Amino acid sequence: MQPAASRKRTLARELATIDRPVKKSDIAQLSTELAGKYAGKTQKSVSRDIKELQQLKLIDVSRGLVVTNWAHVLQLLPVKVQL
Repeated sequence: MQPAASRKRTLARELATIDRPVKKSDIAQLSTELAGKYAGKTQKSVSRDIKELQQLKLIDVSRGLVVTNWAHVLQLLPVKVQL
């Protein structure tokens, strides 16, 4: 997996574990894993990753705050069939 794809996957996963909106400026410090992935990167990389996840409708951004778009994420999960 490409480093950028791995970073975005980790970002989406970390945001899903947090039950509150997160400031864009705090994204790189959400976890030690994300801190490592964003080490040596600029805020431009964070902004680009956020924009791509927003285009995929995995996150919502409003007033500089980022939150998981649960309405869309839940639609992507497989349906459990009861027999």
